[in-house]
Amino acid sequence: MAVIDDSFETPQASVVARVLPIVIGLLIVAGIGWFIWAQLGTVVGVKKDEPPPVAVNLDVLPPPPPPPPPPPEPQEKPPEPSPEAPTPNPEPSPKPDAPAPMQIDGPAQAGADAFGLSSGKGGGIGAPGGTGTCVGTNCGGVVGGTFSDGFYRRALSDALQREIERNRKLGRMVFSAFFLVTIGPDGRVTKVTLDQSSGDSERDQLLLSTIEGARGLDAPPRSVKFPQRIKVTGKRSVS
Repeated sequence: MAVIDDSFETPQASVVARVLPIVIGLLIVAGIGWFIWAQLGTVVGVKKDEPPPVAVNLDVLPPPPPPPPPPPEPQEKPPEPSPEAPTPNPEPSPKPDAPAPMQIDGPAQAGADAFGLSSGKGGGIGAPGGTGTCVGTNCGGVVGGTFSDGFYRRALSDALQREIERNRKLGRMVFSAFFLVTIGPDGRVTKVTLDQSSGDSERDQLLLSTIEGARGLDAPPRSVKFPQRIKVTGKRSVS
């Protein structure tokens, strides 16, 4: 007859019996580790005295900055002109009157128009009390004689050149010469000096005598200085 062994355990009960002590040991180890970590992580608080509050003296502080100025008020724009309003036209400035042409109120002579001057009636150039246009300083016009000298020199040169051309002998020669000429208040030649020769001494003497004998010259203004250096020329006659 067979005997049944009561000590035989089932496989499931033996596994639980072996695993249970291991689980319990792990829980105990985990609990000890957590306790140690909690103790190490806890910081013991140290009481620290707070500094006393600092008192601020308001009288020492600088005053607050002034407030910014208010923005400028917008200026009103002037009213725009109406497009229908007519634009006033500026009045034209009056043009200055053109100066009257100067006239030499002396005897009518050929060549006077070459200088843009009209022949006169015999009153003379700048003669005091004459009826012609005055050029000298005694008429209150030009001061200093600068204009009078140049103007009278050209008129005197033309008059003496005509005297040279009237001489038949000199009119057939080719030359140029300069003379220092002095005219008296009555229009007469008072002194003639050769300044630059024509290249021939006999011709120079003939020129000198011709100029000394010139007649009908205008009386010079008192502002003209003498002697005047006058150039005379000769051209060979075509005939």
